[in-house]
Amino acid sequence: MKKPPYRPMGFALPGPDSAPDSPSSPLAKEVEASSPPFSALIADVLFTFDSGNTISYLDGTGNIFCGSSTGRGKTSSVINPCINNLIRAGYGGIIIDIKGNCADSVRLIARNAGREADILELGTASTATPINLLQGLSLQDINRFLMAIGIDATKHATKSLDWLLRGVKMASDIVQLLLFLSEYDDDFTPTISLLKAMTHDYKLAHATFKFFMAYAYDETRMDHVDFAASINGKTMHPLCETQTDHDWLKQIEWNIQDLQNALSSIAQDQDINRNFASFANPEFALDF
Repeated sequence: MKKPPYRPMGFALPGPDSAPDSPSSPLAKEVEASSPPFSALIADVLFTFDSGNTISYLDGTGNIFCGSSTGRGKTSSVINPCINNLIRAGYGGIIIDIKGNCADSVRLIARNAGREADILELGTASTATPINLLQGLSLQDINRFLMAIGIDATKHATKSLDWLLRGVKMASDIVQLLLFLSEYDDDFTPTISLLKAMTHDYKLAHATFKFFMAYAYDETRMDHVDFAASINGKTMHPLCETQTDHDWLKQIEWNIQDLQNALSSIAQDQDINRNFASFANPEFALDF
């Protein structure tokens, strides 16, 4: 049986600190306009069990555990009715659909409630919205991402962590270069596909660095000055002028090989590449 696609999407709930009368809540304005006052949520019934026990809307803004054996109707009999009522009450949130069997029912519920346009589905399913996973991330955030995929790639390898850290630093320098270029040209944004290409094609990497130095480099910016000095002071780096010496290539690839493999596996997966490594859809620019 084919494994269902990973489909995080839909509507989950803000916690009690994000209640409609909380001015710090990012959903405060929307929820306040479409839901009763927070004090009324305690009495309102979100869901009633056959036993007569109930879940209030206040309960629904916290953590609820629903457990039984497989096939006993947890999703269809409890979760979906709760989601239906919450969607109709104007709530928004996130659903992590690990099994990949919930997204279609949530989309149907939202459509019947007139809120299908509110859904932003992220994942590898054909119905998911393509995004650029790197858009909006800081250099520190991207470094964490590189470390995570690098550690995953090296968990069965014999190389030490020092090699991985060197490779992450090289890839991080490439990301920093791309971020500088995105400041130079508002229409440009880093992508996983481009990062993968530059960690494999050293001529492309060096040519991009030369472009930065020729057109985007600002000698009045200390971050530009420090970055340029750091790269120009290196010899074993993808952004440096490409050498034909075998030892030069071997040294770089030994450092960055695990990240190359990890990025390649992402770029070669058509579903992941289409939905997470593409240029951002301007209608769905995610704010990380």
